[in-house]
Amino acid sequence: VAALGVLIITVQVMLVLAYRNLGKTTVTYGTATDVVTGLARVQRETLELAIELERLRLPDGLDKLAVRRGLVDQQIEVTLGSVPPGGVEREGLGRARRQLKSFDAELARLRADPTPAQLARSRPVLERHVDGVQLTLKELYDVSEITFFGSINDALHARTNLERVLIGTSGATLTVALILALSLRRRANRT
Repeated sequence: VAALGVLIITVQVMLVLAYRNLGKTTVTYGTATDVVTGLARVQRETLELAIELERLRLPDGLDKLAVRRGLVDQQIEVTLGSVPPGGVEREGLGRARRQLKSFDAELARLRADPTPAQLARSRPVLERHVDGVQLTLKELYDVSEITFFGSINDALHARTNLERVLIGTSGATLTVALILALSLRRRANRT
């Protein structure tokens, strides 16, 4: 009977630990999914900014470019909401924002003097800044993608471990039940 009590307590502890591990892994997987998705959206908005810059014609194009630039910043903000504190993505997105500040300064120069000559001087500078942001985001996405696949791997291992615990628990329970049944049968036969 004492063995049965120890087995029950051991099984319960193993189940709680396995479920806790699975729950933690699920949260990590969800966070990694949100971050990778957010980074992909930031990359898309940055690509749209680059396309808008390539199509830029004065004077109407400056407003379209400014709107597109605002959408990049908005998507960065949304993505930062998914990044856990201390995440490498937070620092990378901060670096991209600093690069975009240089873009903003050059765009302000172009807005102050919206002439074809200034556009010819500003376009290569703006393109260089957008290219730098795209490179930063690509590197950041690659790192986050590795984290994402690692979280998938962890989730699969946690699930496998839980299945092993449940199978082991079932086997131990069946063994104890069989021993108890045989013990009861022997006692019944003695009387």
